[in-house]
Amino acid sequence: MSIISYFEEIVKYAQGRSLKIYLVLVNLLLTIFAIWFANVGLLPFAKVSDFAVFVILGLLFAAYRPGWAFLFFVGTIALENINLAPESLGVALRPYQFFAALTVGALLVRAFQKKSPVKFPKMGWADWAVLAFALSGFLSALFAVGKGIAFKQSIVALSFVAIYFLSRAFIQNLSDIKRVLPFFLSSSIVVLIYGIWQNVRFAKGLESFEVMPGRPNATFAEADWLGMFVTFLITILFSIVFYLRDKYPKKEGWKISNFKFLISNKFQIPEFLNAKNLSFLAVFCFNVLLFIVLMITVARSAWLGAAVVSIGFLKIILIDGSWKIGEWKWKKAGYAALGLLASVMIA
Repeated sequence: MSIISYFEEIVKYAQGRSLKIYLVLVNLLLTIFAIWFANVGLLPFAKVSDFAVFVILGLLFAAYRPGWAFLFFVGTIALENINLAPESLGVALRPYQFFAALTVGALLVRAFQKKSPVKFPKMGWADWAVLAFALSGFLSALFAVGKGIAFKQSIVALSFVAIYFLSRAFIQNLSDIKRVLPFFLSSSIVVLIYGIWQNVRFAKGLESFEVMPGRPNATFAEADWLGMFVTFLITILFSIVFYLRDKYPKKEGWKISNFKFLISNKFQIPEFLNAKNLSFLAVFCFNVLLFIVLMITVARSAWLGAAVVSIGFLKIILIDGSWKIGEWKWKKAGYAALGLLASVMIA
């Protein structure tokens, strides 16, 4: 197959998923502009009237496509230190809280109309425990010394419980995770690059928007939070590695096509342009980016967490479900260790 035919296959693959690609691009733009507007002072909104118009437009959007609003909720989870609500209101409204509230409101309207786009799963003991936790907060607030502060904290806790049940409604199986993961990872890449940008700006003596000079915090309240976020991303990345390993086993599913062409009739480019190799290359590059940000945060607790996660990852590869030493996969674990070491060295 020629190189032109190969890229034609890629175009056809993308055309079948054009809507999702467009939504991911919109999610990227939302993340970039939110960070930009927060840095230049356009966020939070200065006027309540402007904020009200923004909320109305958001409600119309969520009512039209609640699922899209949820995807943007997932995509803006990392924007922790960006506030949308005017300071005059006395409350902070982060982008993910905004999209979560819109989605919940849209779902309630759809449920009232009996046109709900999702079917909530059956409540389990864990769900009841989370609900009991939220309600117990209000009960304890009745006997608290500072009832006002206690009720405020209970409302905050209740909002996170609402987010939990919202996620339960939209994410119920592996297919749902695969559907929302690109939105989370794409915005995470923007956040990571922004953290590196902060570090470069600080090194040049320019305004870096860092809370602690020399330690980038990106879109989080402090550098340690960014470090914990990076550790969480490393965990997700290792999970993706296991998924790709199962999706592309050694003897099947390896190649998209028999891509091979000649250069000057003497040399052949090997068949490296296949789904498995490209996927693992993307994972490796993302891992390098993660380790770069992890190092410049100077978050020792995050370093320790990343080390524990990496050791656990190598151990799982090594034992491969068997506790018999004779069946351990030393070669695979060695290759994985070399990959991790290469990521750290490049970073």
